[in-house]
Amino acid sequence: MANKELSPELRIMLAFALSFLILLLSRPLLVRPPQPPAAGPGPAAEPSQPARDKLSPGKEEAQLQADLPAAPVAGQAEELIIVESDRYRVVLSTRGAVVKSWTLKEYKDERGGPLEVVHSEAAQRYGEPLSVWVADESARAEVNQALFVPSASGELRAPLALSFEYRGERVAARKQIVFAPDSYVVEIDSTLSADGRPVPHELAWRGGFGDRHDAVVRGTRWDVFYRQPDRMVRLAAGEVEGAASHVSGPFLFAGIEDHFFAAAFLPAQTGLRVTAFPDEVKVLDQEDPVASIGVAVG
Repeated sequence: MANKELSPELRIMLAFALSFLILLLSRPLLVRPPQPPAAGPGPAAEPSQPARDKLSPGKEEAQLQADLPAAPVAGQAEELIIVESDRYRVVLSTRGAVVKSWTLKEYKDERGGPLEVVHSEAAQRYGEPLSVWVADESARAEVNQALFVPSASGELRAPLALSFEYRGERVAARKQIVFAPDSYVVEIDSTLSADGRPVPHELAWRGGFGDRHDAVVRGTRWDVFYRQPDRMVRLAAGEVEGAASHVSGPFLFAGIEDHFFAAAFLPAQTGLRVTAFPDEVKVLDQEDPVASIGVAVG
C-alpha cells in the first residue's frame, strides 16, 4: 500500500470504484406448494363398482392435500463453490450460502498476493459475509447453519447467476447471487420465511472488511457508513452503543470500509435498515475493535 494519504473525497471515489456494489432485493418468500389439479365431474358410480369413489378425492381430501407442507430441500454435505472473473475470486460455502473468501486480483497485499477482504478468523467468530441476521435467534441459527442446495457446483466463471435454496420444517430461505464478468458489481436477491410467513432480515458482513495488514502500518480503521440525502454518516466501532446500533431511513447506500476499500450496499429502491456491530479482529496479536454491518431494504 502506498504511504500517501488520500483526501476524503478522493478516498470515497476510490472506495466506490473498487467496491462490491451489492443490490439487496427484499422480497417475501412465500412457500407455495403446487396445487392439485381440480377433479372434473366423473360418471356416477355403479353399485357394483364401489371402489371408483376412492379414485376421485372429495373436497376435504383435496384441501388436506393442498395444506401439506412443501417437501424439505437441503444438501447432504457442505460444498465449496468458486466463482472467478478477471477481477476477483470468490469462494462460497453451501453451509449458510455465505462467502468464505473474496480476493481482488488487481490489488496486492503486503506479501504480493491478491488482496483478501474477508477476515477468516473473525468470520468464524461472528459469521461469514452475507450471513443472515434476524431477531429470531432460532431462525438465524438454522438458516446460517443450513446446507443449501446450489444451482451449480465446482469452479465456475462469471458471468453467472448462482442460486442457493433451503427449506426445512419451519424455515425456508433462498439467495441468488449474480456475478458480472468485468465489474465488481454483484446483485443479490435474498428471501426468508418462517412458518410460511415472510421474515424481514438483513445480510451481514461481520468481522471487518478490507486489507487488515494495512492496519499494521496506518492503524486500525474500519467504519460503517451510510448516505443520508444531505450528508455521509460514519460509525466507528467505538461509537456503536451496546451489542448493536440500528438506524433506518431513506438512505441512498450503506456499507463498510477500511482506508482504501469499501463494500457498498445499494438498494433497488431508496430505503435501508442499517445495523452496526462492534466486532473485534486480531491485529499484531491484539484484539482491535472493528465496525461490522448488516443491511436490509426498509
